[in-house]
Amino acid sequence: MSYYEKFVAGWVPENVDLEGDWAVHGLYGPLPLRLFGHKKCFKKVHDDEYQGANQFLGKFSFGHFDVSVGKSQLEPEMEVININYDVKATPAIIRGLTDEVRFVSDNKMLGRGVYAPAALGRIGPKNIFWFTVTKL
Repeated sequence: MSYYEKFVAGWVPENVDLEGDWAVHGLYGPLPLRLFGHKKCFKKVHDDEYQGANQFLGKFSFGHFDVSVGKSQLEPEMEVININYDVKATPAIIRGLTDEVRFVSDNKMLGRGVYAPAALGRIGPKNIFWFTVTKL
């Protein structure tokens, strides 16, 4: 089964619980930053609203994000958990990135990195990598 087929077969729970740290493992694409003990650290801010950051080597935070449940940029009929990097604390070059994730088991999500920088808006969003996120 391809990553895409697994992604489509995945789901978004009615009550999303992402609180805590999740290990990131790159599967395909240009992922040099997905090494070095990469984690996504989620903090609940209100009901189903989360914020967080990517963490490396246990102490360096980079790529802050907001999280929401909503439509996929690539397939609007599909519901996904959007990890949106378009926040002030994130460097401008990364703000065009949104990770779209869906659960594939109780403590594991499969995700795709969707890049759609505003400067290249005429091109539209593109899936540039695949990864998994596993609850620690």
